[in-house]
Formats: sequence, C-alpha cells, structure tokens
Amino acid sequence: MREKLGSGGTAEVYRAYDSERSTEVVLKIVPEDLDEKSLRRFVAETRILSRLNHPNVVKIYEVGENDSRHYYVMEYVEAE
Repeated sequence: MREKLGSGGTAEVYRAYDSERSTEVVLKIVPEDLDEKSLRRFVAETRILSRLNHPNVVKIYEVGENDSRHYYVMEYVEAE
C-alpha cells in the first residue's frame, strides 16, 4: 500500500500498486470489528458496483475476504 486516502463509516481506503495489472488501484477494506448491518451494506455496495459497466464509473477488479476482512480493489482515477 502506498498511502491511506481516507476512511468512512464502513471502510478504510488506500492507494496501492497492483503488480498483476501493473497499475495503481484503490483498495477498500472493512475493519474487523464492523457491525453486521454495516457489513451487509458494504457487501451490497460491492455487488452493485461490480455489475456496473460505464465509462464514467470506476471498474471493480476484485472482491474478496482475507483473514475475516472484506475488501475490494478498484480502478484508481486521478482527481482533484
């Protein structure tokens, strides 16, 4: 991970480098102690985002769980 971009109600967001894709990505990770309602919201969000395919919407590359922590990896877009 290169840097923390922020955090919110359901996740921490990091800028990272994906060596498989040779590109910058954003990694969104849910804290281990997230309550059940927020975890369901995060999972629903990832399902919706992963189905979208539009030039003005970032791509979701991967959705998963590692050591009981849910995450997803998405396209990094430089913005102000």
